Amino acid sequence: MKIKSLHIKGFRNFDDCKVELDKHTLMVGENDVGKSNLIHALRLLFDPSLSSRDFELDESNFNVASRSSEISITVKIVDADEACLKSAFKSSRSDDGTVYIRFEARKNDEYRFLTGPCLKELQESKNRYYIQYLQMEYVGSTRDLSTFLQRQQNRLLTVARSQRTDDEEQEDRAALTAIQTQIDSLNNAINELHYISDSLNVVNERMKALTALNADHQIQLVAGNTDAGILVDNLKLAYLSGDAPLTFGGDGRRNQLYFATWLSKHELVPGSQREKVVFYAVEEPEAHLHPQQQRRLSEYLSSSLNDQILMTTHSPQILARYTDGRIIRLTKDPERQVTKALSCSTMTDEALGKFGYRLNSITSEVFFRAVFSSWRDLQKYYCTLH
Repeated sequence: MKIKSLHIKGFRNFDDCKVELDKHTLMVGENDVGKSNLIHALRLLFDPSLSSRDFELDESNFNVASRSSEISITVKIVDADEACLKSAFKSSRSDDGTVYIRFEARKNDEYRFLTGPCLKELQESKNRYYIQYLQMEYVGSTRDLSTFLQRQQNRLLTVARSQRTDDEEQEDRAALTAIQTQIDSLNNAINELHYISDSLNVVNERMKALTALNADHQIQLVAGNTDAGILVDNLKLAYLSGDAPLTFGGDGRRNQLYFATWLSKHELVPGSQREKVVFYAVEEPEAHLHPQQQRRLSEYLSSSLNDQILMTTHSPQILARYTDGRIIRLTKDPERQVTKALSCSTMTDEALGKFGYRLNSITSEVFFRAVFSSWRDLQKYYCTLH
């Protein structure tokens, strides 16, 4: 499955803008040009974290320049051949695997979703019934890395647990029983330390004096959770350098760890076993990373990820190593103050492919500010060489 195109009308700073997407798509542009707004348009269609309240758009969501009173967000999906998508869309899917999905809203009126095999056969739906099988995973630029890491760690463990064989599950159950015995032994040993025992004796005496019906209760200091299963589920990721574990205090390393756990979760489940299709939108993957690390991350995400991904960036380093995919520049129309998209053509893609090995942080910055401003000039130059 791939989202082939996105057509936005009347939404925020988009009057009427159509964007062609690829399996890997990178969006660049100045601040306030609409990169986050474009991603939010996709979120309205596919992000499971949004609720019905998020679809009730206020006046600020309607394009001011065109004085639009209507919003339309349409995606074209191709190759929707996964079993779960065939089941989800049924009559809304054409024989060649094409599906259209649209969100419509009017000022001070209700919103609606529509799906169909072509634009002329869209049928209304009161909700995103397909979201159970087709979802977008969104990573915002202001992400709370600690929260994201904990969530991704829990998801990773859940997926890995579900992939175990019966024999592995039995072995793990026996291992947890052994770990529980070791935890109990460790906690008993800790509480036998003189300074711990002496301090807790005083506390326990005070508790007996202060409370009733708790004579058989004892306060102890414990190492982590006393339940082995809960302890394992709440383990913290650490980064080993030699034998010494390092905590992930820096946001740069946390950012890398987030992507590593996020990608690993999906690698554990073969595509044929997935019960839903997920694509990704990542804002500013370069956050908190050194330029060398930015280039490495960009190279991996653009060339090694099997699923569809849409990224936004302000970093020439990300652009310098974006080796496989489409690049889109969003820019404002100076007269109408609306956003338009300049997307690579096939010829430009080929020209960039030949030029790509020359890109570094300096030439990428030039590419951001100059070359992207005139694809036609680049194409004409390329044609004169052939």
